[in-house]
Amino acid sequence: MIKIAIVEDNERDFALLRSFLERYGEEQKESFDIRYFGDAFDFVSDYVPEYDVIFFDIEMPRMNGMEGAQRIRRIDAGVAIIFVTNMAQYAVKGYEVDAVDFLVKPISYEGFAEKLRRAFGFSFTRRSVPILVGTESGEGFVRILCSDVCYAEKDKNYVVYHCRDGNVFRKREQLHEAGELLCQHGFAYINSGCLVNFFDVRKLTQTTLTVCGVELPLARRRRQDFLAAYMRWLNGRMPGKDGRS
Repeated sequence: MIKIAIVEDNERDFALLRSFLERYGEEQKESFDIRYFGDAFDFVSDYVPEYDVIFFDIEMPRMNGMEGAQRIRRIDAGVAIIFVTNMAQYAVKGYEVDAVDFLVKPISYEGFAEKLRRAFGFSFTRRSVPILVGTESGEGFVRILCSDVCYAEKDKNYVVYHCRDGNVFRKREQLHEAGELLCQHGFAYINSGCLVNFFDVRKLTQTTLTVCGVELPLARRRRQDFLAAYMRWLNGRMPGKDGRS
C-alpha cells in the first residue's frame, strides 16, 4: 500500500486532493493509505520517514510548506514532495528541497495524475536502496540513500557516510559490511578504508581521486580494478545501454 500525507490547512482543498487520489486509485488499481495533517509544524515535529508521497501546501501559518520540506529533507531523502500553491513563482525554491513538482490552484485532475505518476517514479527509485543510520542523540534513526552518498570511509568501528548535501552520518559497522550493499549500487573501493560513488567522481590522477570537492587517496593496488569498474559503469550509463543518458 502506498502511504501518502496531505499537509493542508484548507479542508476543502484536502477533500479535493483525496477525491483525486481515490479516482486515481480506482483507475490504476492502486491502494492508498491517506493521512491528513492540518498543521505543518505538528507534522514535521512528529515526522517518521515512512511516506511515499507528501502533498505540501506552501501557504500555512506557524510553518510554511517550504520550511517544512527543508526540515524533512534532512532526515528523508526518498519521499516525493509535491507542493500545492496559489503562486507558481515558488517553483524555483522547490528545487532546493528536491521537490518533484508543483500543483498550482485551481487543480485539475489531469495535471494531478501526471504529477502523481512522476512522484511514484521518484519515490520508488530513491527508496530502493536505503541505509539506516543513528541520530547524534541516539534516540532514533535517519534514512539516507545510497544515491545520496558521495563516499564512505572507515573510522575504527564505524563507517562514516559523507552525503552530497554536506551532511555526515556515522554508523557502527564494518566497512566490508557497508561495501556489500554499496558495491551493488555504483560504488567501488579506492583504498582499504574508503568506497566512492562513481557518479560523484570529478577528477582522477595516478594517486588521488576528487569526489564532491574532496581529494581522496587512490591506492596503487586498487587503481586498475577501480578504473575497470568505473569504465563499466560509464558504459552502462551511455544512451542505448539502459535507457538513461
